Amino acid sequence: MKLLVRLLLGFSAFLLLLVLSAFLLPDGYQVERRILVQAPPERVFSLLEDPREWRRWSSWNRRDPAMAINYSGPARGAGAKWEWKSASQGEGQMRFVRVEQDRLLEYVLHFPQFDSSPTGAFRLTPVPGGTEVSWSMRDTAGYNPISRWMGLFMDGMIGRDFEDGLATLKAVAETDNSGPTP
Repeated sequence: MKLLVRLLLGFSAFLLLLVLSAFLLPDGYQVERRILVQAPPERVFSLLEDPREWRRWSSWNRRDPAMAINYSGPARGAGAKWEWKSASQGEGQMRFVRVEQDRLLEYVLHFPQFDSSPTGAFRLTPVPGGTEVSWSMRDTAGYNPISRWMGLFMDGMIGRDFEDGLATLKAVAETDNSGPTP
């Protein structure tokens, strides 16, 4: 019985240490990736500002072709919104909140199962021979110790999706001269 009490006290002390040390961690995360696309900014931007175009390049959409998607608001640009439900990718929604044509697209995500609403942005910079595309996302953890610990791993988890998505965006933009799909 004494051994069980010691184990419970040790485990409780360990959990308390984890919770308290979480408040020494950053209260959020930021993930960013960049790629050079050999296409003009307007071609790249047309693949970003229309949520329907994301099916062609986003790793999240390509992982589950059967993902249920509902679009609302304007077809493209500020106010465009889409919601999804997927067995493998979960559920959520994205709304484009700020657009500077061929330069910037900012968005807000909402994941109800995590009560999380990260923000993100695409920044396009014309460079000789093409466009530098930067994709970033950030969120805060507040006082949630689990979210603070998870923040330590977000760059590795989301960063791979950003790299894959940007590589596919590059391939689509460099080979598709038709502009956005109707």
